[in-house]
Amino acid sequence: SQSLAAPAQDTPITNLNAPRVKAGLWRHVMVIDGRQGSGIECDAGRPLIAPRQGDCSKFEGVRTAGGKILFESVCKVGSVTTTLRSSYEGDFSSAFATDVVIDQDEAGQVSNHVTGNETYQYLGSCPSGMEPEG
Repeated sequence: SQSLAAPAQDTPITNLNAPRVKAGLWRHVMVIDGRQGSGIECDAGRPLIAPRQGDCSKFEGVRTAGGKILFESVCKVGSVTTTLRSSYEGDFSSAFATDVVIDQDEAGQVSNHVTGNETYQYLGSCPSGMEPEG
């Protein structure tokens, strides 16, 4: 008789159990609303998902059975509500990519809509004298 493996399950993710970006020097290339930019930053090893900011009615993420991390939050700061939908995939110690959609509205009127993607590549240790971010 054949044994059937249980279907792979999605795992809930929060900023407390999210993967951390490896500390060190990272190159990133981003395309935000069709405009491309790039840079190099020294990262302190931050969690992939930032802590809550403001009053959040939704703040949840999941690691899919295939390894992709999907995250969504709806948070209000003052009169502005920000909805963030993002996905992350890759190895957070060598290279990863993220796709993001951000919608902001103030008093029920959409005031900002941003779409973007970023790719990150680990370059090694931060040079001496370069302050880490995050």
